[in-house]
Amino acid sequence: MTQEEAIDVARTVAVFKGEKVLVRYLNQGIPPRGTWIVSFYTGPPRKPITAQTVLVDAPTGQIVDDGR
Repeated sequence: MTQEEAIDVARTVAVFKGEKVLVRYLNQGIPPRGTWIVSFYTGPPRKPITAQTVLVDAPTGQIVDDGR
């Protein structure tokens, strides 16, 4: 799953539609499993006001946590 696909998946469950998006990739757990962390936010990049963060499983594209 690409970063753009993770954003699309996260938008399907996002309650807050922030004007900006920050995406990070993280391996979590044992054994490690890839997770996309997609944050929708407003404000300047150095001091963002994060409104919602959605975790997307990288291999399957399923929502791990919808940030609500």
